[in-house]
Amino acid sequence: MNGMRLPKLILAGAFAAWMPAQSVTAAPAQVPLYLGGLVEPNIVFTLDDSGSMQWEMMPDDLIYSYFVYPRAASVYGGVDYTSYVPDFDVNNNIYGIWARSPAINRIYYNPALRYIPWANSDGTLMAAADKTCAPHNPVNAGLGCRNLTVDNTQWTWWDRYDGTLANFPGGATTVGENRTFYPAFYYRFDGDINVVAETEDAANYTKIEIKAGNTYPKGPDRVDCLADSCTYLEEIQNFANWYTYYRSRILLSRAGVGRAFSEQGTSLRVGFAAINQGAQAVDGVNSPGAMIDGVRKFSGADRTDFFSTLYGHVIPTSGTPLRRAADDVGKYFSRTDNKGPWGNDPGVDDNTAHLSCRQSYNILMTDGYWNGADAPTAGVKGADDVDGPLIAGPDAKSYQYKPVNPYKGVSTDPTNGDVATTTLADVAMYYWNRDLRPLIDNHVPPSNEDPAFWQHLVTFTVGLGVNGLLDPETDLDLITKGDKSWPNPTEHGIDAGDPAKIDDLWHAAVNSRGEFFSAADPKEFAERLSTGLAALIGRNGSSASIATNSTRLDASTFVYQARFDSEDWKGHLLAFKVDENDGHIIDANPATPDVLDPTWEAANLLDNRGAARKIFTHEAADSDGDGDPGIEFTWASLPAAQKAFLNVGPAGVDALGQDRVEYLHGKRTKEVREPGGVFRNRDSILGDIVNSDPWYVGRQDYGYNLLPGAEGTSYITYRNGAGYKARPGVVYVGSNTGMLHAFHGETGEEMFAYVPEAVLPELWKLTDPAYSHRYYVDGPTRGGDAYLGGVWKSVLVGTTGAGGRAVFALDVTDPVNFAKGNVLWEFSSANDADLGYTIGQASIARMANGTWAAIFGNGYDSANHRAKLFIVNLATGALIKKIDTEVGDAANPNGLATPVAVDTNGDRITDRIYAGDLHGKMWAFDVSDDNNTNNWDVDYKANGNPAPLFTAVDSIGNPQPITAKPQAGKHPSGGLMVYFGTGKYFEPGDGALMDENAFYGIWDDYSANNAGPVSGKADLLQQVITHETITDVNGNSKLSDELGNLTDNPFDWDLRVSTENSIDWTIHKGWYMDLKSPVNGWEGERVVSTPLLLEERIVFSTLISSQDPCNFGGTSWLMEISSIDGARLPVTPFDLNNDGVFNSDDYIEIEVTDAQGNTVKKKVPVSGKRSKVGIIKTPAVIKTNTKEYKFTSGSSGEIEQTLESRSHRTGRQSWRQVR
Repeated sequence: MNGMRLPKLILAGAFAAWMPAQSVTAAPAQVPLYLGGLVEPNIVFTLDDSGSMQWEMMPDDLIYSYFVYPRAASVYGGVDYTSYVPDFDVNNNIYGIWARSPAINRIYYNPALRYIPWANSDGTLMAAADKTCAPHNPVNAGLGCRNLTVDNTQWTWWDRYDGTLANFPGGATTVGENRTFYPAFYYRFDGDINVVAETEDAANYTKIEIKAGNTYPKGPDRVDCLADSCTYLEEIQNFANWYTYYRSRILLSRAGVGRAFSEQGTSLRVGFAAINQGAQAVDGVNSPGAMIDGVRKFSGADRTDFFSTLYGHVIPTSGTPLRRAADDVGKYFSRTDNKGPWGNDPGVDDNTAHLSCRQSYNILMTDGYWNGADAPTAGVKGADDVDGPLIAGPDAKSYQYKPVNPYKGVSTDPTNGDVATTTLADVAMYYWNRDLRPLIDNHVPPSNEDPAFWQHLVTFTVGLGVNGLLDPETDLDLITKGDKSWPNPTEHGIDAGDPAKIDDLWHAAVNSRGEFFSAADPKEFAERLSTGLAALIGRNGSSASIATNSTRLDASTFVYQARFDSEDWKGHLLAFKVDENDGHIIDANPATPDVLDPTWEAANLLDNRGAARKIFTHEAADSDGDGDPGIEFTWASLPAAQKAFLNVGPAGVDALGQDRVEYLHGKRTKEVREPGGVFRNRDSILGDIVNSDPWYVGRQDYGYNLLPGAEGTSYITYRNGAGYKARPGVVYVGSNTGMLHAFHGETGEEMFAYVPEAVLPELWKLTDPAYSHRYYVDGPTRGGDAYLGGVWKSVLVGTTGAGGRAVFALDVTDPVNFAKGNVLWEFSSANDADLGYTIGQASIARMANGTWAAIFGNGYDSANHRAKLFIVNLATGALIKKIDTEVGDAANPNGLATPVAVDTNGDRITDRIYAGDLHGKMWAFDVSDDNNTNNWDVDYKANGNPAPLFTAVDSIGNPQPITAKPQAGKHPSGGLMVYFGTGKYFEPGDGALMDENAFYGIWDDYSANNAGPVSGKADLLQQVITHETITDVNGNSKLSDELGNLTDNPFDWDLRVSTENSIDWTIHKGWYMDLKSPVNGWEGERVVSTPLLLEERIVFSTLISSQDPCNFGGTSWLMEISSIDGARLPVTPFDLNNDGVFNSDDYIEIEVTDAQGNTVKKKVPVSGKRSKVGIIKTPAVIKTNTKEYKFTSGSSGEIEQTLESRSHRTGRQSWRQVR
């Protein structure tokens, strides 16, 4: 057995059977259920409170003056700089023009931008500024205000240009006196901003005064202006808001930071620091210079306090000691006490164990170049030029930083360290490359951005419109290759305004695997910071499903993994090639050994493609009269009723429907980040893939040549046709951008997409900038061949999952030329109110009456809350039969899960159907009548009422819900064995359930005389899990029974052993195994994914939800036992010692009692192994002649590969799976 793990990319993936739901009596939850178990990251926001933050000019070297208006005394609570203001007189005063033109002074009023008031802690906005009394400081009205509508007369120090730019700053004269000026105006620059001479010529500037009676050009961001131009009242209000909330660097910064943090939820812990704070105690420990407030949960009073500190912190006339401040924040994160950042309740001496997987970040914001005090911690200097400490991690991981590009500093001599003495990048590296909490386990989740698994600090750096010598968009690759190097940030001295210090700001983010951006535009500043914050919260985990393009291992075998990123709800579909020799996943880029790179990644390909896509939808009304239910998803093709759904926005009808359709196609120009954009920003066109497992449709042989007549004989002809052989394999998967996608299996290119009609009313929400995640096309799909209208076709049946109550079918025979005529049908609650949320998967089947059908359970939250089976015509979607179990009501709601369609005699015609419900009932449906569908019904009756084949209950009679698809196989004495597990994981609170669940093998001897239901567990053979791995007090791996008897476990896996009790079919009607740990007892272990029947083995995965948030929502056992009697297998299923051979060396030693009553040791095969990648679901299986490769994708986002033997046959070939 090979355990192979991938670095985690992002948070939680596709568990089709585990769909979260609020309640079966209400709509399902619209976010993945177990995201609530994520560990809140620590975030310290570090504010630059240097004196330059008071200034109303940007950049630093613009002019000699600091302010554009005479300032109020102590406007920011501290000592003020002298109030130097450029003269308002325009005559030859280029200083005054530069200061008041947004083309030059990057923070002056820009009429193209909309200025909104600061955000409160709850996301509401402060009051719009009063144009006749606009406060100088919005949180301190006592400092006074300015009337922006009349002339002002004030005394200050006025700077005036004397005509000699070469003498700057000496080219200005300064006079202290009273002067009169009109405050509300700006200069429009009409020249070429890239030509210096034009920027220095006053003739290229036009003064625009904002006065009553005038109208003003409407900028692309000015949604506050209702007409094509802005009125005086609209423009003066925008100007007043700018004056009060954005006029200076600190005001603009507070606006952006406040807006970004107000958009975050409560799933983070936030602290506050300021670079000039000075020494003080923080949660009982002295902080030498920056920390103000330790991290707290971002809610309630602590959230309010953060905003109060952000908006009210005093801004002194001090320098910019960024290195010392970063070091102080790093020291804070090195604390080990309970009140520190790693504690369960920071600030409180809570003895709860500190979590080992918490992530920590410092967001360091500055307006310029660092200077002043060095970082005092020993070892910081040159930290990126020397080897870091060796760090041990879980599963024998280890890491040691080595000085390589792009991380190492400017020095080429490691004995000297950086020639630039201590840099900010050194500080960031020091607190990243060492374990800040060496005495707790290292379970921090790694990601592609940050591979660290130990407790460390990631630094995000934010510049306020400042630029260095390097270009972050292009130069990182050159630095990595060694074609460029980081410049020396102290070449001109510690206190010099060297632009290389801005590069050092970026270098610090690179070293600690954070991010850097610089923006003076208040809108861009807020949006990029908000996106960065979402990234910190979203980089907490990932998970996905696995599909394969083949069940046989060969040179063209691929596995496909779906993932999603909760940061911005971006989806990922990745394709990995599998080595034909040993079944390992091939790294597409061996040059990056720390990351397993896919052969292709669909999101990147889709983003590069843009809006040129083939997308279709369904229209039941057929308003175009062409007889086809399919239409192109374009504005021109949509009927009026569907256009109405898209002409809706957050404020109601808005007539932006065409723009929304183009947005959903992938057009980005209307996103908020673009001029005039009003739609939600997206990191990728591909939305999150959560519960929709990928399904591969290629050239699978379904064995339909066994069908009678022309169907059977023509199937071979169909498969031998040139078109069939030439068609590409396609991976189909639903995403929560409202579409089912068809991706080329070898290249990853999207071939087409389909938008179910049922989700159209909710599509507008995807464009809402305040978007809150919801599901759209989130259910599983299934493809297969079918004989429709005398022609063989390939059909895909999909469901909307929690996105709606709908099932749809597409003709995917020719995916290259898919068109609107290939949309077959859509069946929704609009057709039948008994259809609930279609969380289960549909089956494709040939029925006894000659019709091809889609078969599906009615799901949850249906109108009458009963469990019902739907059988609809595969070609048309017309209802053939609905079978009511008559179980369930509003007080005890029910729903039918995914059914399995069974051919009992090998003719490829469905005879029976099995499905379970929430009441623990496994239903058998007889659909064998080839003449009258009225006879298709629940097979068993009690007093004329439907009766289940079996009802699963726990030890005290509580029903054990069945939510996963069952499996069926032939019994050697006649009838069928039906295999299923119990448990559910789709309602809030399910994770905490400790219910008793079991796995069952039930004999449905339907052909026997007096056939009937199985009465209960008394008729079943019991198998028991007897031994399970524990870790003893010395840290050694042992196998324990329920009495605590221990034997050694020499393998690198947690293992289970079960009983091998013999079954007597004269008295037993099947078998069961309680999912009860011999060590921990009932843990709420459950089965919520489909079991596999592989020859004479039944393979199933279990789920144990964990309340430990570091466990990725929980863990799973991969169980492999005999399908005959549920006993442990006679030979090992796993290659536990990883030698490629399956023999007794893979057995485990346990203590047993022999026939004489003596305790002896015996080596036996194991029955299960615990996942190392968190919660897993049904494995994908690829076979050779002698081996099986199972691929499972866990909630940690990693793929685990298991090598198994196929040599388990006992000669009783009647134990085979049936279709």
